[in-house]
Amino acid sequence: MVSFDLRGSIKPIVTTFVLAFVAAPHATVSQPVFSPAAPDSPRPIVEKIEELQSLHGMQSPDLVNPLTALALWYQERGEYDLATAAIERTRDVVNVNFGLYSVEEALLLWRLVQIDEARGNVEAAWNLEEEVLALVKRYPTDLRRVPILREIAKKRMDVLTRYQTGESPPQILLGCYYSESLPDGTRSGCNAGNR
Repeated sequence: MVSFDLRGSIKPIVTTFVLAFVAAPHATVSQPVFSPAAPDSPRPIVEKIEELQSLHGMQSPDLVNPLTALALWYQERGEYDLATAAIERTRDVVNVNFGLYSVEEALLLWRLVQIDEARGNVEAAWNLEEEVLALVKRYPTDLRRVPILREIAKKRMDVLTRYQTGESPPQILLGCYYSESLPDGTRSGCNAGNR
């Protein structure tokens, strides 16, 4: 008779889940460490960025937090173009310092998802969300991914609930399989679009 001691192989998994559930309720997605108490002007953040660039260069990893804070400052005020520009600049710094496809980049992409949703650009937000999912799947033991996965799960459950109550959320493509074909090859009554 063969016996297995599963306690040794399950312990790391259980530990990861316990840490995730203890840490996750208190964490929020992509919070910058640098937070100058929400000033009325982005000037203090910009000055910090300029100081770090002059001291350590344009691609210094020290720029990640203040650039993220600047993006958050713009996002909170509804200046989505400037927020997007700050996030893209931060992504450049992250890619140089942490490599392509890092969890740090996933956190920034998640911020872009939120911006696209605020703009009402559901398709772009959905596509970015898929990109974020692909990125975080690369790091199964990194706890920074837990808040992102929770938010995505909540959003997807909301879409499913809306669909089950008879709505047609734009995130769900039903297609036009059963609609009537027209002579030009299109389908009548099909409004699924490219979503």
